[in-house]
Amino acid sequence: VFRLLFYLAGFGPMLLALCSERLPETVSRPLNSYLYWHLTIIILLFLCHLLSSICLQIFYLLSRSAIPNTSWLAPALSVVSLTATIIILFYGSMHAAHPILHSYELGWSGTARSEDGAVLDEMRLIAISDLHWDSLVDTSVIERSVELINSRNPDLVVILGDTVTMEVQPFLDARGADLLGSIRSTHGIYVILGNHDFYNGRVHDLVEAYTQAGITVLRDEVVSIPGKCWLIGREDQGGMRSRPLSDRVSLADLLSQTDDSQPVILLDHQPRNLAANALLGIDLQLSGHTHAGQIWPITLLVGRIYDLNHGRMDIDTTTFIVTGGVGYWGPCLRLGSDCEVTEVLISYSDK
Repeated sequence: VFRLLFYLAGFGPMLLALCSERLPETVSRPLNSYLYWHLTIIILLFLCHLLSSICLQIFYLLSRSAIPNTSWLAPALSVVSLTATIIILFYGSMHAAHPILHSYELGWSGTARSEDGAVLDEMRLIAISDLHWDSLVDTSVIERSVELINSRNPDLVVILGDTVTMEVQPFLDARGADLLGSIRSTHGIYVILGNHDFYNGRVHDLVEAYTQAGITVLRDEVVSIPGKCWLIGREDQGGMRSRPLSDRVSLADLLSQTDDSQPVILLDHQPRNLAANALLGIDLQLSGHTHAGQIWPITLLVGRIYDLNHGRMDIDTTTFIVTGGVGYWGPCLRLGSDCEVTEVLISYSDK
Protein backbone atom coordinates (compact mmCIF):
# COMPACT_ATOMS: atom_id res chain seq x y z
CA VAL A 1 0.00 0.00 0.00
CA PHE A 2 2.82 2.38 0.87
CA ARG A 3 4.56 1.75 -2.46
CA LEU A 4 1.31 2.21 -4.37
CA LEU A 5 0.66 5.55 -2.67
CA PHE A 6 4.28 6.57 -3.25
CA TYR A 7 4.09 5.87 -6.98
CA LEU A 8 0.71 7.61 -7.29
CA ALA A 9 2.12 10.68 -5.52
CA GLY A 10 5.19 10.58 -7.75
CA PHE A 11 3.63 10.04 -11.16
CA GLY A 12 -0.01 11.07 -10.69
CA PRO A 13 0.51 14.82 -11.19
CA MET A 14 2.67 14.19 -14.26
CA LEU A 15 -0.03 12.05 -15.86
CA LEU A 16 -2.70 14.64 -15.05
CA ALA A 17 -0.53 17.42 -16.48
CA LEU A 18 -0.43 15.60 -19.81
CA CYS A 19 -4.21 15.91 -19.89
CA SER A 20 -4.33 19.45 -18.50
CA GLU A 21 -5.53 20.97 -21.79
CA ARG A 22 -8.72 18.90 -21.52
CA LEU A 23 -9.35 19.87 -17.90
CA PRO A 24 -11.19 23.03 -16.80
CA GLU A 25 -8.89 26.05 -16.48
CA THR A 26 -9.66 26.35 -12.77
CA VAL A 27 -8.16 22.86 -12.36
CA SER A 28 -5.37 22.86 -14.95
CA ARG A 29 -3.67 26.09 -13.85
CA PRO A 30 -3.17 25.13 -10.17
CA LEU A 31 -2.27 21.60 -11.32
CA ASN A 32 0.51 22.84 -13.59
CA SER A 33 1.83 25.08 -10.82
CA TYR A 34 1.80 22.17 -8.38
CA LEU A 35 3.66 20.06 -10.91
CA TYR A 36 6.54 22.56 -10.93
CA TRP A 37 6.81 22.27 -7.15
CA HIS A 38 6.37 18.51 -7.31
CA LEU A 39 9.25 17.99 -9.72
CA THR A 40 11.45 20.45 -7.85
CA ILE A 41 10.91 18.67 -4.54
CA ILE A 42 11.61 15.25 -6.09
CA ILE A 43 14.84 16.49 -7.69
CA LEU A 44 16.00 18.21 -4.48
CA LEU A 45 15.23 15.10 -2.39
CA PHE A 46 17.20 12.98 -4.83
CA LEU A 47 20.19 15.35 -4.86
CA CYS A 48 20.20 15.73 -1.06
CA HIS A 49 19.97 11.97 -0.55
CA LEU A 50 22.71 11.38 -3.10
CA LEU A 51 24.97 13.97 -1.46
CA SER A 52 24.29 12.55 2.02
CA SER A 53 25.15 9.05 0.83
CA ILE A 54 28.37 10.25 -0.81
CA CYS A 55 29.40 12.12 2.36
CA LEU A 56 28.74 8.98 4.40
CA GLN A 57 30.81 6.86 2.01
CA ILE A 58 33.69 9.35 2.15
CA PHE A 59 33.58 9.47 5.95
CA TYR A 60 33.89 5.71 6.34
CA LEU A 61 36.44 5.52 3.54
CA LEU A 62 38.68 8.04 5.31
CA SER A 63 38.16 6.26 8.62
CA ARG A 64 39.10 2.98 6.90
CA SER A 65 36.13 1.11 8.24
CA ALA A 66 33.13 -0.53 6.68
CA ILE A 67 29.72 1.13 6.73
CA PRO A 68 27.79 -0.56 9.54
CA ASN A 69 24.77 -2.61 8.53
CA THR A 70 22.37 -1.06 11.04
CA SER A 71 18.59 -0.64 10.79
CA TRP A 72 18.69 3.07 11.67
CA LEU A 73 21.11 4.16 8.93
CA ALA A 74 18.68 4.28 5.99
CA PRO A 75 15.97 6.17 7.95
CA ALA A 76 18.64 8.57 9.22
CA LEU A 77 19.73 9.37 5.66
CA SER A 78 16.10 9.95 4.71
CA VAL A 79 15.58 12.33 7.64
CA VAL A 80 18.76 14.26 6.75
CA SER A 81 17.70 14.48 3.10
CA LEU A 82 14.19 15.65 3.96
CA THR A 83 15.49 18.23 6.44
CA ALA A 84 18.01 19.58 3.95
CA THR A 85 15.31 19.80 1.26
CA ILE A 86 12.97 21.76 3.56
CA ILE A 87 15.77 24.19 4.46
CA ILE A 88 16.69 24.69 0.80
CA LEU A 89 13.04 25.27 -0.18
CA PHE A 90 12.58 27.80 2.62
CA TYR A 91 15.75 29.68 1.71
CA GLY A 92 14.94 29.62 -2.02
CA SER A 93 11.41 30.93 -1.44
CA MET A 94 12.61 33.77 0.79
CA HIS A 95 15.42 34.64 -1.63
CA ALA A 96 12.94 34.79 -4.54
CA ALA A 97 10.67 37.19 -2.63
CA HIS A 98 13.20 39.94 -1.90
CA PRO A 99 14.74 41.90 -4.81
CA ILE A 100 18.41 42.81 -4.77
CA LEU A 101 19.93 45.83 -6.53
CA HIS A 102 22.75 45.07 -8.98
CA SER A 103 24.57 48.21 -10.12
CA TYR A 104 26.82 48.82 -13.12
CA GLU A 105 28.73 51.89 -14.26
CA LEU A 106 29.75 52.89 -17.74
CA GLY A 107 30.97 56.05 -19.38
CA TRP A 108 30.08 57.82 -22.61
CA SER A 109 32.26 60.40 -24.27
CA GLY A 110 29.75 63.14 -24.88
CA THR A 111 27.68 65.85 -23.25
CA ALA A 112 24.17 65.46 -21.86
CA ARG A 113 21.87 68.38 -21.20
CA SER A 114 18.61 68.85 -19.33
CA GLU A 115 15.56 70.42 -20.94
CA ASP A 116 16.67 73.85 -19.74
CA GLY A 117 20.09 73.40 -21.37
CA ALA A 118 22.11 72.66 -18.23
CA VAL A 119 24.98 70.20 -18.64
CA LEU A 120 24.41 66.88 -16.84
CA ASP A 121 27.04 64.57 -15.41
CA GLU A 122 25.18 61.24 -15.38
CA MET A 123 21.98 59.34 -16.01
CA ARG A 124 20.57 56.70 -13.65
CA LEU A 125 18.76 53.99 -15.62
CA ILE A 126 16.82 51.18 -13.94
CA ALA A 127 15.92 47.96 -15.76
CA ILE A 128 13.66 45.11 -14.65
CA SER A 129 12.56 42.06 -16.58
CA ASP A 130 10.58 38.82 -16.48
CA LEU A 131 7.87 39.70 -13.97
CA HIS A 132 5.92 36.59 -15.07
CA TRP A 133 2.75 37.86 -13.48
CA ASP A 134 0.03 35.20 -13.16
CA SER A 135 -2.65 34.19 -10.68
CA LEU A 136 -0.29 31.96 -8.68
CA VAL A 137 2.59 34.43 -8.29
CA ASP A 138 3.09 36.34 -5.06
CA THR A 139 2.90 39.89 -6.38
CA SER A 140 4.47 41.32 -3.24
CA VAL A 141 7.89 40.80 -4.85
CA ILE A 142 6.83 43.17 -7.65
CA GLU A 143 5.60 45.69 -5.10
CA ARG A 144 8.96 45.48 -3.30
CA SER A 145 10.73 45.99 -6.62
CA VAL A 146 8.69 49.14 -7.30
CA GLU A 147 9.60 50.47 -3.86
CA LEU A 148 13.28 49.72 -4.47
CA ILE A 149 13.20 51.47 -7.85
CA ASN A 150 11.53 54.58 -6.42
CA SER A 151 14.14 54.74 -3.66
CA ARG A 152 16.84 55.13 -6.33
CA ASN A 153 15.22 58.20 -7.98
CA PRO A 154 15.87 56.97 -11.53
CA ASP A 155 16.08 59.20 -14.59
CA LEU A 156 14.76 56.43 -16.83
CA VAL A 157 13.09 53.03 -16.25
CA VAL A 158 12.80 50.19 -18.76
CA ILE A 159 10.91 46.89 -18.51
CA LEU A 160 12.47 44.18 -20.66
CA GLY A 161 9.59 41.83 -21.44
CA ASP A 162 7.78 38.73 -20.15
CA THR A 163 5.37 40.73 -18.04
CA VAL A 164 3.07 37.69 -17.91
CA THR A 165 3.66 33.94 -18.07
CA MET A 166 0.71 32.67 -20.11
CA GLU A 167 -2.50 34.49 -19.22
CA VAL A 168 -2.79 38.28 -19.33
CA GLN A 169 -6.08 38.39 -17.40
CA PRO A 170 -4.55 38.11 -13.87
CA PHE A 171 -2.31 41.07 -14.73
CA LEU A 172 -5.33 43.07 -15.90
CA ASP A 173 -7.51 42.07 -12.94
CA ALA A 174 -4.84 43.11 -10.43
CA ARG A 175 -4.21 46.39 -12.29
CA GLY A 176 -0.57 45.46 -12.64
CA ALA A 177 0.08 48.17 -15.21
CA ASP A 178 -1.07 50.80 -12.69
CA LEU A 179 1.35 49.38 -10.10
CA LEU A 180 4.23 49.62 -12.56
CA GLY A 181 2.99 53.04 -13.63
CA SER A 182 3.47 54.22 -10.04
CA ILE A 183 7.22 54.06 -10.59
CA ARG A 184 8.65 57.57 -10.40
CA SER A 185 10.98 58.24 -13.33
CA THR A 186 12.13 61.64 -14.58
CA HIS A 187 12.02 60.68 -18.25
CA GLY A 188 9.30 58.05 -18.18
CA ILE A 189 8.89 54.29 -18.29
CA TYR A 190 9.38 52.20 -21.43
CA VAL A 191 8.55 48.54 -21.97
CA ILE A 192 9.24 45.93 -24.63
CA LEU A 193 7.55 42.57 -25.09
CA GLY A 194 8.96 39.11 -24.37
CA ASN A 195 8.15 35.71 -25.80
CA HIS A 196 5.70 34.84 -22.99
CA ASP A 197 3.70 38.00 -23.59
CA PHE A 198 2.50 36.55 -26.92
CA TYR A 199 1.51 33.06 -25.80
CA ASN A 200 -2.15 33.71 -25.00
CA GLY A 201 -2.81 35.74 -28.14
CA ARG A 202 -3.88 38.80 -26.14
CA VAL A 203 -0.76 40.89 -26.50
CA HIS A 204 -2.86 43.87 -27.62
CA ASP A 205 -4.68 43.84 -24.26
CA LEU A 206 -1.31 43.98 -22.52
CA VAL A 207 -0.14 46.84 -24.71
CA GLU A 208 -3.39 48.75 -24.09
CA ALA A 209 -3.08 48.31 -20.31
CA TYR A 210 0.46 49.69 -20.39
CA THR A 211 -0.55 52.60 -22.59
CA GLN A 212 -3.45 53.58 -20.32
CA ALA A 213 -1.05 53.50 -17.34
CA GLY A 214 1.23 56.03 -19.06
CA ILE A 215 3.94 53.50 -19.96
CA THR A 216 5.34 53.62 -23.49
CA VAL A 217 5.50 50.32 -25.37
CA LEU A 218 8.29 50.06 -27.95
CA ARG A 219 7.77 47.53 -30.75
CA ASP A 220 10.64 47.87 -33.22
CA GLU A 221 10.62 51.59 -32.51
CA VAL A 222 13.16 54.29 -31.74
CA VAL A 223 12.63 57.13 -29.31
CA SER A 224 14.92 59.96 -28.24
CA ILE A 225 15.26 60.90 -24.59
CA PRO A 226 16.34 64.52 -25.26
CA GLY A 227 19.89 65.18 -24.17
CA LYS A 228 20.17 61.71 -22.60
CA CYS A 229 20.08 58.77 -25.01
CA TRP A 230 18.42 57.01 -27.88
CA LEU A 231 16.20 54.06 -26.96
CA ILE A 232 15.59 51.23 -29.42
CA GLY A 233 12.91 48.77 -28.34
CA ARG A 234 12.87 45.54 -30.32
CA GLU A 235 10.01 43.16 -31.01
CA ASP A 236 10.93 39.82 -29.43
CA GLN A 237 12.07 37.20 -31.94
CA GLY A 238 10.46 34.44 -29.89
CA GLY A 239 7.11 36.20 -29.93
CA MET A 240 6.83 36.45 -33.70
CA ARG A 241 4.39 33.54 -33.84
CA SER A 242 1.55 35.50 -35.37
CA ARG A 243 3.52 36.69 -38.40
CA PRO A 244 6.73 35.80 -40.30
CA LEU A 245 10.02 36.40 -38.51
CA SER A 246 11.12 38.46 -41.52
CA ASP A 247 8.64 41.13 -40.39
CA ARG A 248 10.97 41.97 -37.52
CA VAL A 249 12.64 45.25 -38.45
CA SER A 250 16.40 44.89 -38.80
CA LEU A 251 18.57 46.52 -36.19
CA ALA A 252 20.49 48.34 -38.94
CA ASP A 253 17.28 50.01 -40.12
CA LEU A 254 16.41 51.06 -36.57
CA LEU A 255 19.90 52.43 -36.00
CA SER A 256 19.58 54.57 -39.12
CA GLN A 257 17.02 56.63 -37.17
CA THR A 258 19.66 57.59 -34.55
CA ASP A 259 22.87 59.61 -34.56
CA ASP A 260 26.01 59.87 -32.44
CA SER A 261 24.86 62.94 -30.50
CA GLN A 262 23.92 60.72 -27.53
CA PRO A 263 24.41 57.08 -26.52
CA VAL A 264 22.30 54.40 -28.23
CA ILE A 265 20.65 51.91 -25.85
CA LEU A 266 19.11 48.75 -27.29
CA LEU A 267 16.32 46.93 -25.43
CA ASP A 268 16.02 43.33 -26.62
CA HIS A 269 14.35 40.68 -24.48
CA GLN A 270 16.64 37.81 -25.47
CA PRO A 271 20.43 38.21 -25.32
CA ARG A 272 21.23 36.81 -28.76
CA ASN A 273 23.49 37.91 -31.65
CA LEU A 274 25.68 39.94 -29.31
CA ALA A 275 28.76 39.99 -31.52
CA ALA A 276 26.71 41.05 -34.56
CA ASN A 277 24.97 43.80 -32.58
CA ALA A 278 28.33 45.11 -31.36
CA LEU A 279 29.52 45.49 -34.95
CA LEU A 280 26.59 47.80 -35.66
CA GLY A 281 27.83 50.30 -33.09
CA ILE A 282 25.28 50.38 -30.28
CA ASP A 283 26.60 51.61 -26.94
CA LEU A 284 24.55 49.49 -24.54
CA GLN A 285 22.21 46.50 -24.85
CA LEU A 286 19.89 45.50 -22.01
CA SER A 287 18.26 42.07 -22.01
CA GLY A 288 16.51 39.59 -19.72
CA HIS A 289 14.87 36.25 -20.55
CA THR A 290 17.45 33.93 -18.96
CA HIS A 291 16.43 34.36 -15.28
CA ALA A 292 20.18 33.73 -14.72
CA GLY A 293 19.16 30.06 -14.67
CA GLN A 294 16.93 30.71 -11.63
CA ILE A 295 17.60 27.36 -9.90
CA TRP A 296 20.90 25.51 -9.56
CA PRO A 297 21.99 23.34 -11.41
CA ILE A 298 19.92 24.80 -14.26
CA THR A 299 22.11 27.90 -13.82
CA LEU A 300 25.02 25.88 -15.20
CA LEU A 301 23.03 24.78 -18.26
CA VAL A 302 21.79 28.29 -19.08
CA GLY A 303 25.36 29.54 -18.81
CA ARG A 304 26.26 27.27 -21.73
CA ILE A 305 23.28 28.24 -23.89
CA TYR A 306 23.96 31.99 -23.96
CA ASP A 307 27.20 33.88 -24.49
CA LEU A 308 26.02 36.05 -21.59
CA ASN A 309 23.32 34.62 -19.34
CA HIS A 310 23.73 37.19 -16.56
CA GLY A 311 25.81 40.24 -15.68
CA ARG A 312 27.98 42.39 -17.90
CA MET A 313 30.15 41.78 -20.94
CA ASP A 314 31.98 44.28 -23.15
CA ILE A 315 32.61 43.67 -26.85
CA ASP A 316 34.74 46.43 -28.36
CA THR A 317 32.92 49.65 -27.44
CA THR A 318 29.55 47.98 -26.73
CA THR A 319 28.41 46.97 -23.26
CA PHE A 320 25.91 44.14 -22.80
CA ILE A 321 24.00 43.68 -19.53
CA VAL A 322 21.62 40.80 -18.85
CA THR A 323 19.40 41.07 -15.77
CA GLY A 324 18.30 37.98 -13.87
CA GLY A 325 14.70 39.17 -13.65
CA VAL A 326 12.25 39.95 -10.89
CA GLY A 327 9.79 37.08 -11.18
CA TYR A 328 10.18 33.37 -11.73
CA TRP A 329 9.02 30.63 -14.05
CA GLY A 330 7.67 27.54 -12.33
CA PRO A 331 8.25 27.33 -8.57
CA CYS A 332 8.87 30.59 -6.70
CA LEU A 333 12.45 29.67 -5.93
CA ARG A 334 15.83 31.31 -6.44
CA LEU A 335 18.82 29.06 -5.89
CA GLY A 336 22.11 30.28 -7.29
CA SER A 337 20.47 33.40 -8.75
CA ASP A 338 18.90 36.61 -7.45
CA CYS A 339 15.58 38.38 -7.78
CA GLU A 340 17.14 41.40 -9.39
CA VAL A 341 16.61 45.10 -10.07
CA THR A 342 19.36 46.35 -12.36
CA GLU A 343 20.77 49.86 -12.15
CA VAL A 344 23.04 51.37 -14.80
CA LEU A 345 24.81 54.63 -14.05
CA ILE A 346 25.93 56.30 -17.27
CA SER A 347 28.55 59.01 -16.80
CA TYR A 348 28.93 61.69 -19.48
CA SER A 349 32.15 63.48 -20.27
CA ASP A 350 33.05 66.16 -22.82
CA LYS A 351 34.50 64.89 -26.08
